[in-house]
Amino acid sequence: MAGLKTYPTVAFFRWYTRRGDYAQDRLSLQTDLLYEAVAAFGKQVWHIFDRGYAGSRWLGKLFDHQATFVIRWPKRYQLIDSKGKRSAWRIATGKPAQVRRQVWDAHLQQWRIAAALALPVTHPDFAEQPLWLVVSRLGKGREPWYLLTNQPCEHKEQLWSVVLAYARRCCSPPGQIEAGFRFNKTELAIQSPRLWFWSNRLKLMMMVVLVYAFLLKMMSSLFDQVRKKLLRRWCHRTGKRCQLALTPLYRLRAALAALFSYYQVISQSSG
Repeated sequence: MAGLKTYPTVAFFRWYTRRGDYAQDRLSLQTDLLYEAVAAFGKQVWHIFDRGYAGSRWLGKLFDHQATFVIRWPKRYQLIDSKGKRSAWRIATGKPAQVRRQVWDAHLQQWRIAAALALPVTHPDFAEQPLWLVVSRLGKGREPWYLLTNQPCEHKEQLWSVVLAYARRCCSPPGQIEAGFRFNKTELAIQSPRLWFWSNRLKLMMMVVLVYAFLLKMMSSLFDQVRKKLLRRWCHRTGKRCQLALTPLYRLRAALAALFSYYQVISQSSG
């Protein structure tokens, strides 16, 4: 779970397997997690999904649990507007932008103009549910985002909040959720556990989650001084490229690893 101006935190974490005695259905597990999240946070939390969740099956689950959601909708998937059932890109074709603003392109390290518009639509399988198709045009050479949401987008502020919420999830930086997935796979090796028995694998995964939650906690403002001293002493970086690179979790993990390794060597030599 992440905010627009705060570092993410671990809210729920589940593991499943499709094999053996502990086999679980992925959709059932995701539905249970959705129910827990809605029960815990209500409509205060938006559920942001990528294109893999687009479709009537997952939309039905979201409507059943009355969740507030934003889904990146594939441009060829059909929706219904005033002219009937059409692909998302056809619905937005020729429609002028309703709002424009400057956004920071972290990959190109420059400001660029982005435009967005919102159109009322419905889904063919849920015609009674009002939805909005938010189209974010990121400039020449960039494919637009088609975002389907049940949040009202009648005002410019509401429209931009949907765009920024999805950007916070997927675009790294500042996409916190996708950055967390990549960090877990690379730095914490969460994708390649070398354990055969499911119970042992669960124990290892829970330890990884604890480590990840601890690193995220260290990124909060409460530990600013401790973090700065730790990075300065154990993971110091020089050079323009390293100073501009936004890799706080990677440097923090490296600094803690160097610190623990140093004192482990000291204790072994003294012993």
